[in-house]
Amino acid sequence: MAPASASLRLLVLLPLLAACGVTPPEPRTEPVRPERSRGAHAPTPRGPAATDSEFAGIRLHVEPPVAAPGAEVALVLANGGSAAIGFNLCMSILERLSAHAWVPVPVAAVCTRELRTAAPGTQARYTKRLPAALPPGIYRYVTGVESPVNAAARHRRVEGEAFEVR
Repeated sequence: MAPASASLRLLVLLPLLAACGVTPPEPRTEPVRPERSRGAHAPTPRGPAATDSEFAGIRLHVEPPVAAPGAEVALVLANGGSAAIGFNLCMSILERLSAHAWVPVPVAAVCTRELRTAAPGTQARYTKRLPAALPPGIYRYVTGVESPVNAAARHRRVEGEAFEVR
């Protein structure tokens, strides 16, 4: 449906819904944009929403906090939330801080589409090799996690702590 057509239908339906005593849903305040991740489509939330407490304690960091181009680093995902989470650290995206904005760094990687799980209170580690031609700077990894809620899953983006390449 075209945006103009959708707006026109909404204008016609709102008075009818109000006359019937039906409250229309709140409009979205920000546009929904697909996540850019190695050609995959952004995960669509399914089922009931996961609560913030389920995701509140999830942290991602890199060891060591300072690394050289071409070095191996360990991505460490800590589940301090209240539920098990699903993840695949191989699919994590490297980003570089550039002019006060995080910019994805193209990295060639082959990953399986498996989903691993971490129970509350556990950590998962995955080793990645930084690109050899990586310029010095501040970087972070970003990954996706999902939390099972009533046999469905809600996806969440986890932005890792910054680390330095020099």
